[in-house]
Amino acid sequence: MKLIAQKISSVNLIKSTLVCLLSIVLLAYVFVPGVPAPIKLSFYLVIIIWSLILWDYLVLSRYSIAHGVVITFVLLFYILAPLIQLTQDTEYLVNTMKLDESIVIKTNLLIALFCVFYILAYKLYQRNLTTKSGYSDLALEFTFNRWLFGILLAISVLAVPLAIKEAIGLVSNFSFLEEESVDPLRLIRFKFFFMFPFVLASYYLISRSKREQRSIFLIVVLILLVMATKNFILDRRNALGPVYLSLVFFGWPRILKNNLRIFGFWVMVLVILFPLSSLLTHAQFDNIGTVEEDFEFTELIGSHFSDLHYDAWSNIPAAIDYTDKNGFQNGSQITGGLLFFVPRSIWNSKPNSSGQLLGDYLINSQFLWFNNISATIVLEGYLDFGVWGVLLFGAILGFSVVRLDVLLYSRNPFAKIFAVYAAVFLFYLMRGSLLTAIAYLSGAYMAIMIMPVLMKFFRLVNKTYFSQNQ
Repeated sequence: MKLIAQKISSVNLIKSTLVCLLSIVLLAYVFVPGVPAPIKLSFYLVIIIWSLILWDYLVLSRYSIAHGVVITFVLLFYILAPLIQLTQDTEYLVNTMKLDESIVIKTNLLIALFCVFYILAYKLYQRNLTTKSGYSDLALEFTFNRWLFGILLAISVLAVPLAIKEAIGLVSNFSFLEEESVDPLRLIRFKFFFMFPFVLASYYLISRSKREQRSIFLIVVLILLVMATKNFILDRRNALGPVYLSLVFFGWPRILKNNLRIFGFWVMVLVILFPLSSLLTHAQFDNIGTVEEDFEFTELIGSHFSDLHYDAWSNIPAAIDYTDKNGFQNGSQITGGLLFFVPRSIWNSKPNSSGQLLGDYLINSQFLWFNNISATIVLEGYLDFGVWGVLLFGAILGFSVVRLDVLLYSRNPFAKIFAVYAAVFLFYLMRGSLLTAIAYLSGAYMAIMIMPVLMKFFRLVNKTYFSQNQ
């Protein structure tokens, strides 16, 4: 026991040292020439709070994929990206808005408050749970149900031809990935129907006993079905990430067997793999339609955090400026997100997404040339309710992450599939806009959770039928 205690203590010491070194590097990076001292101090505050949350996650917290995603998002989108952007331009933000010292300081204070209320809600709600908390407690083996597998396979086979037809039409018109859409019919096809091959592959990977060997041939077939319906033509990379990263976990769960591995894995994915994937998802086309080969990967890595994919932090000052001149939205934005399924033909005054709202504002007041920008969760809360909205959304996120942790330990395989998928999807949800994120996540939820609902219905019908004929 003494040897085990010493081993645990040494591991925690290594983790604590890692957090300290990372924090020191980040704090040193704040010394950006030309940036006013008050702005640097506001970054210090965010970094210190984040470091404490990371230390708690690595040393004290229960096993959690979703919590690790939130921590990684804060690091990359609220700390690292804005610091890199400020080193390259201390006069204008990446969204073309002129840097205003007071607004930037307020932005970092809002982020700090959001992080504090998030971790408080997460820890307080977690204390009331009695579920197990370690990777070894996860249920990673489920009984294989051939009827379920057959139903999922039949739906997946039907989805593939439609997906191929959609892809051919998009490529022929050079219209793929023009903009994100929450059109109800498109959502049903792309975010519900085309999700079934992913559900099928996930179910097969986790529904097996330790004595059964997985069929490599069948796994390849299932992955091909997923690739036919979830690819760079039909989806953006932020929609593909939750699909394929979830499959990685289901196929090789030990790759994320502790919180340190989870944190390191997400950093590696977003710093290395996502920039590489942008060569495919954001390839530039010339007049003939062939991909231009003028990319330097090292240059791509260097500019990754300074492009508009990482505009989440810079759009918060835009929201502050917008509300100073136009007032708060008083809940209309979150209402539009929750009621995304209501068509505009019925709801004429249905609000646009927060990203589009602020994009139009920046087009008219600054030098931005398009309105499809991100609207991070801090921005969404502030735009609707001010500081109280930021605190509220932080607490709701903390509550939601704990709920995903509970689902992760579920004995229901589909609940586990959704828990992992939704945890990775948090990257997209936190970046926003909430309207599109909620719509897309709802489609995935229905595709994943419809099977246990159908099975309960079939059992009820069979039970009723047999009771009437006895």
